[in-house]
Amino acid sequence: MKTRSLIAEALWRSAPEDLHPTLAPYPTAHQLTTLTHALLTTPASAAAEAADAAAPVGSADALTLADRVAAEIALGQLRLRTSGHLSRPHPAALPADGPAHGLLLRWAHPGVVAAARTASGAVLVVRGRHLPVSDGLDFSALEQATRSTQPFTLAGLAERLPDGLDADRRSALARRLYLLGAVTAA
Repeated sequence: MKTRSLIAEALWRSAPEDLHPTLAPYPTAHQLTTLTHALLTTPASAAAEAADAAAPVGSADALTLADRVAAEIALGQLRLRTSGHLSRPHPAALPADGPAHGLLLRWAHPGVVAAARTASGAVLVVRGRHLPVSDGLDFSALEQATRSTQPFTLAGLAERLPDGLDADRRSALARRLYLLGAVTAA
């Protein structure tokens, strides 16, 4: 039963101090499942549990291990879905500088941009790449815009970004979307 002792060692090392039971070298299956259940359902820090009001709802400390794993799996699926093919484009295939002023652009394919919430904060997943953004912004209009076939300019794209961003950050984010290959020349 070499496997059981390896599992017990991994569980013992990953358990917080207050969950450290005294496990025998070859614990029973019940002891292993009890510890596993506690690790998966207990928030990352005991302090977050004690001060529920102090921890934001989406903070990494307030999430259980199971929630963090589920969020990472969902983020991995978004990477695949937004890339439009099995692997994301090679950096050499992406544009090196912004589009010419007034150039008409279009979305690379429908659903090329998706907003996600991870344990570390909000991100836009653009063709399989992460683009960190400010928390609390609603990118649903941008996600809907990716389904449009109407051409637009970089300035038009910047206008579609959330109102919570100032004009400079909107322009920078629109340019970054272009550089990551979310939009191409029409």
